[in-house]
Amino acid sequence: MKRMVYGVVCVFIFSALGRAQDIGIGASYVFVDELDDVYGVVGHVHVPVTDSVFLALRGGSYQDVERSSTVGLVGIDITADYYPVDLGVGWKQGLGEGGVTFTAEAGLSYVFVDSDIELNGQPTPNEIKNDLGWYTTIGLRMGEGPWKGFIEAQYRTFTWSIDEDGLPPGLPTPDDVELDHVALNVGVAYQW
Repeated sequence: MKRMVYGVVCVFIFSALGRAQDIGIGASYVFVDELDDVYGVVGHVHVPVTDSVFLALRGGSYQDVERSSTVGLVGIDITADYYPVDLGVGWKQGLGEGGVTFTAEAGLSYVFVDSDIELNGQPTPNEIKNDLGWYTTIGLRMGEGPWKGFIEAQYRTFTWSIDEDGLPPGLPTPDDVELDHVALNVGVAYQW
C-alpha cells in the first residue's frame, strides 16, 4: 500500500507541475489534545480545473512528536515523525478588489509515520502504522501580483495504532489514538 501511495503521489506531482498555477510553502502549528506542541512545514500545489475549482496536492512534515501513556503497569513512550500527503479538490473565490481570495478544499489524507516506541524505557521493534484519513482546509490568499501570502485553518483526522507483531502475548497495548486536530498554516505562495 505504501509503495502504491508513493507512486500515485510521484506521478501526480510530476504531471501536475506542468499545469500547476499555485505552489506554496509555509509553517504549521497543530492544536491537538493528545500530544505536546507540534510544529511543522507544509507545502501545496494547486492545479486549475476551472477558474474557481482546482485539484490540490499537499504535503507536510512534523518532527519529534511525543506521546507518553501507561497501560496497566506498562509505560509507553512514543516519538514519531509524521508526514501527511493530501489529495483533494478545492474552490476559490475573490473577495472584491485588493487581491484577497477565499479558498476551501477537502480530500483524502494518507499519513506516513516513522516512530520509535519504548515499553518501560526499553526500545521495541514495533512502530505506528501508516493510516488513511481525510482533511479539510479553509483559508485566505492575500497580495497583488504573483506572490501571495496565505493563512489557513486545516482539520485532519487519522488514527495512530501500534503494530503489535512481535509483542509478548498478553502484554496490554494502548487503544488506537484518534488524532483529530486543527492546524494553523501560514506561508507564501507563487501564482502564475
